[in-house]
Amino acid sequence: MKRGVLRSTSQTMTALIQDLVDTTCRFTFGNTMAPSAFPLVVIVLCAAFTMTAGFSATSSSMQRKNHKKGIAARITNNNARAKSTTLSEPSSGEKLKRRINVYWLAGQVFLDYKLGKRKERKLRHKHNIDEDDDDHPLVVQLWDTIHERNSKKLTRSIKKLEGFWIKVGQYLSSRADVMPPAYLQQLSTLQDSMPPKSYQDIQQTLQEQLSDDEMNMLESIDPKPLSTASLAQVHRATLRENKDGDNDEDTMRDVVLKVQHRGVASLMVQDMANLKSILTMVAKFEPDSDFTPIIQEYTSEVTKELDFRTEAQNMEEVRTLLETQKIRAIVPEVVPALVKERVLVMEYCEGFAIRDLQALEDHGVDRELLLRRVVDSWAVQMHVGGVFNADPHPGNILVSTKKTTDDDVSVPVLLDFGLTKRLEPDMKLAFAKLMHASDETDVDALLQSFEEMGLKMNRYDPFQDMAAMQRSFGSTVPQSKAQAINKQKSEEYKRRMEAMREEEGVEKGQKLRNPVDAWPAELVFFGRVTNMLRGLCSRLDVAYPYLNTMANAARQTLQEAVPPEERAQGLIHPSAQALDTSLQQRLVEAVRQLQQNDEMVGLQVCVISQGQEVANIASGVLGTANPRPVTPSTLFCVFSVSKAILTIGVLRLVQEKHIELDDPVSKYWPDFGKNGKEKITIRHVLTHQSGLANALPDAATLDTLLDWELMKGFMEKATPEHGPGEKTMYHYLTYAWLCGGLIEKVTGAPYQEFLDNILKVSLNNMEDHLFLGGVGSHIDSKDLAVLSVERRHQEQEQEQQQHAHKENDNQSDKDTKKDEEQDSKKVLAKYRGREQLLNPSVFNMRKVREAKLPSANGHASAAALAAVFDSLLETNSELLESSVLEAARQPHRATNKGLSKEELLLDDAAASFGLGFQLHDFQLASSGETTKSIGHAGLGGSIVLSLPDEHLTVAIVTNRLSRNSKARRILLDVVFDEFGLKAPPSLMLS
Repeated sequence: MKRGVLRSTSQTMTALIQDLVDTTCRFTFGNTMAPSAFPLVVIVLCAAFTMTAGFSATSSSMQRKNHKKGIAARITNNNARAKSTTLSEPSSGEKLKRRINVYWLAGQVFLDYKLGKRKERKLRHKHNIDEDDDDHPLVVQLWDTIHERNSKKLTRSIKKLEGFWIKVGQYLSSRADVMPPAYLQQLSTLQDSMPPKSYQDIQQTLQEQLSDDEMNMLESIDPKPLSTASLAQVHRATLRENKDGDNDEDTMRDVVLKVQHRGVASLMVQDMANLKSILTMVAKFEPDSDFTPIIQEYTSEVTKELDFRTEAQNMEEVRTLLETQKIRAIVPEVVPALVKERVLVMEYCEGFAIRDLQALEDHGVDRELLLRRVVDSWAVQMHVGGVFNADPHPGNILVSTKKTTDDDVSVPVLLDFGLTKRLEPDMKLAFAKLMHASDETDVDALLQSFEEMGLKMNRYDPFQDMAAMQRSFGSTVPQSKAQAINKQKSEEYKRRMEAMREEEGVEKGQKLRNPVDAWPAELVFFGRVTNMLRGLCSRLDVAYPYLNTMANAARQTLQEAVPPEERAQGLIHPSAQALDTSLQQRLVEAVRQLQQNDEMVGLQVCVISQGQEVANIASGVLGTANPRPVTPSTLFCVFSVSKAILTIGVLRLVQEKHIELDDPVSKYWPDFGKNGKEKITIRHVLTHQSGLANALPDAATLDTLLDWELMKGFMEKATPEHGPGEKTMYHYLTYAWLCGGLIEKVTGAPYQEFLDNILKVSLNNMEDHLFLGGVGSHIDSKDLAVLSVERRHQEQEQEQQQHAHKENDNQSDKDTKKDEEQDSKKVLAKYRGREQLLNPSVFNMRKVREAKLPSANGHASAAALAAVFDSLLETNSELLESSVLEAARQPHRATNKGLSKEELLLDDAAASFGLGFQLHDFQLASSGETTKSIGHAGLGGSIVLSLPDEHLTVAIVTNRLSRNSKARRILLDVVFDEFGLKAPPSLMLS
């Protein structure tokens, strides 16, 4: 792990915002900086405060000790009553001394680290140590010594100061993924009990808060506290109960008694005044640092902690929520009759602190199961209930040792609900959308969540924002791997900063512009909980899928936000009842089985045989977070199925004698004929043999690749990577600009107008069921299926894309200086347009849906695709003559050489190519004869396929994307079995 403590002044906004803006004055969420980026302890404490509750109502370990022995103090009516009920208040002198101690501590540590920086510079100069070599033994030794010295000093001072500064230390000690080991070791002692307050003070508060009858309910109290925290002290007690209210014998049960410190409210006000003074001073040195929203947010919440009645309400509400959501976690049950403003009695729960690694081992606890329950608990609190415990440091979570019938030893106990944040319904929805969007890489939804929660950026860079969110909330880093991973993240951070400086023309040492204009105060607590839970996972050495857990809960809220009358009322859309065929019934049953096995979200399937529709089913919902039904007219992005429709347009030009297959493209597109493309023919383009498969601009943005005219122009300038006809390399994106550009050069009109005209008869009034020139602006989002990638394949695909990107980076080292400069931009997300178009979720963006990219973003219903391809099978087809169709069915050399794995994701790699169509060889079960199909498959499961000899067409579209789609395989298997066909291996039906 890097040895830096925290960051510089303007890095003290919430960790969520810090990573989002991603500038040099902010640190990467969950990383540590190099030791050279020394902290001002003033800022450390302030930063920690912004991410802590300020004042905890209960100690971390208030219930972890089981005092079976001890002297019990009998509370009787003879106890002397206090002569005064006035709370003891600190004197003016005590307050002044406290303030001086805070500033003195800040100044001492500040100077020590400043001197440490000076020593480091001299050390590097003397021993010729590279500026970026933070792991050099001498540098490590220097900073280890400084951290050891100051961590002890900080811990001693915090114990003396008490109050909310204890919570600062507890928060820092929970960040195993950030803090140096010396600080973790020293500050972790703050999660244990602090020096106890006088039992006389406890008695006095009890007498002020409880009536005689209520005090008589407490049979005994152990004067020795279980623990002492910043706001309260906790004692074990015995409660006398008579549930039936008759003369039966009373029952006794163990409880804990939480009593507020006397005078703590006054100290709270004074500490906040100290904090305000410090922040005012900080702002003078760092004008960009405005912590007013943070202070306002905490001020509004802090007073709630002083009323234990509010805490009791929070506990009851959260416990009910967890029970409803069937999450196995314990929230202690309060004793309603003994809930007062400064006294709270609750059930005693046996257990040990979750941070006790040896106890976890001794009890055989399943750490992953335990953490799943912990994170699930907070996920539903934050995103379903909208009310969450904002203080989940390790001391506030126990592992229950209570015997269970199933011997489950991995049940968490959640304590301390003093600081519990409530989100307004609209804010809860905005944060839910943030989590879902980050999990699904839904850029439009991410930007919408920003707008709804009041996060305002002064620049448009959504992919950088998305990358920051996914870094912030992604899988946690086990502590055992933190050093290596943090080093890698630190290097990536430096590269991003260098690229941003270069792009904005900012010299090294100068500040980049803060891209955040405004942010919601709720991010303070949201970010704090995120930090602490992720830190807990790291401390327990578990790589936990944090974002996915949060997003699952968030989707529940998003689904419930849709009005009930708009939600799907069943799996199968009622339109399916219009057909009563054996195939329809078999497909309905297959769809039900897919849904039961969680193999689908929404899909359509349409089958036409001998010119008659024999199956047409719309089923499922629009998306994982959108419960509206898929209807027969719902549009799906069909990815490379689009190429088949574009191919029909080119073949129509061949049929009408406007072009010849073996003519060079440059005959019709003169500007294309240069840079080695002079001999590329139309046939080469249709069969993916032109050599332009990877002809894409270096460091292109997504907007560049969506600019139709610009990309046509780029095709004119491009240089092929091999001679025409030498290789078959799948033109996953460039097919659009080559074929579409050719159509436009020949017809003199936009390609989509030409296609609309020739497809009008085939579509038969279904014009709004097929878009190849971008979805029309008049199409409502409720008519568009939302894509999602099957979870078990998503990480594999991301790894492949990252691997491919690294290969590109390695290759660039051998290129010219200009190419190296261009490649350096690719460190920034917005210059990775190619990689973004290889991410299926990006096609949910409205601007991608509306763009002209007919090789990948066609939108269609299954019925429209089936209608178009079935019209090709007619005896006197108005779309294409049989001779042209037969020529298109002739296979050309098929090879996958030169394709990377990420490119294979776009299509069925095992298929051979005819003229633009994919070809598959089917065997008739009855005769054993072979027949060849035409059509095209798209990424994730969509497909259109026709067998001319059998007059059979099938189209499937789906929004649940996966490699080797099980839904597609099962549905096609049913269709082919119905018609006595044996599917080929190229369709991957095994």
